[in-house]
Amino acid sequence: MKNKIDLISRRELKFTIDKNSLPKFYSWLFNQKNILPIYQPRKINSIYFDDIFFKSATDNLSGIEKRKKYRIRWYGNKANSPINFELKQKINQYTKKFILKTNFLFSEIKVDNFLSLNSPIANKYKESIIKLVGANYLEPVIETSYLRNYYMCDGVRLTLDNDLNYRFLKTNEIMKDTHSVFEIKFEDKDIEKIKYLTRNLDFIISRHSKYLKGLYNFNIIDYF
Repeated sequence: MKNKIDLISRRELKFTIDKNSLPKFYSWLFNQKNILPIYQPRKINSIYFDDIFFKSATDNLSGIEKRKKYRIRWYGNKANSPINFELKQKINQYTKKFILKTNFLFSEIKVDNFLSLNSPIANKYKESIIKLVGANYLEPVIETSYLRNYYMCDGVRLTLDNDLNYRFLKTNEIMKDTHSVFEIKFEDKDIEKIKYLTRNLDFIISRHSKYLKGLYNFNIIDYF
């Protein structure tokens, strides 16, 4: 069944903030002019997929020009939440996110065979799944969850992720992260705004990936 794939293209800056520095960060954030919360905070859940060689992870670690991450994403409670399948592609400084919105609830899928040819979701969205995944055989690896706060400042979207948790699906082991992640999402036309916004932001830009951080937490890769 043919289904529309949405595309978001943008640039991103990420900052990792330890819990002891959060008061300092909030002081900076709420001292910005025109800062506004734009949505209620909400829980975001993702499951990242990779092949048996962790190609997605190793490509990201190597920083190759075109690298991809595959995930399903849902919001709030697991049981009654519709899921999206997403391909996130990094091309140098630019991020492209391809989103296949489905009408399946999380409770209606089996994560282990989510992308197998005989799964209900692959049958229904076969053409779109093939377009995003190609011939890659992918299996679920890491689940993440966190509380996301949304802000807007002079037309630039900002997010802050707190209460990060990771689950390694093969062992069901869970780890909690003591850091928060602040992101600035923007287009090229906003570069001067970004320079002004970050002129007195006393945090270092980091190359942060929740998928890679999850693998690192469970001693699968060296990340830092």
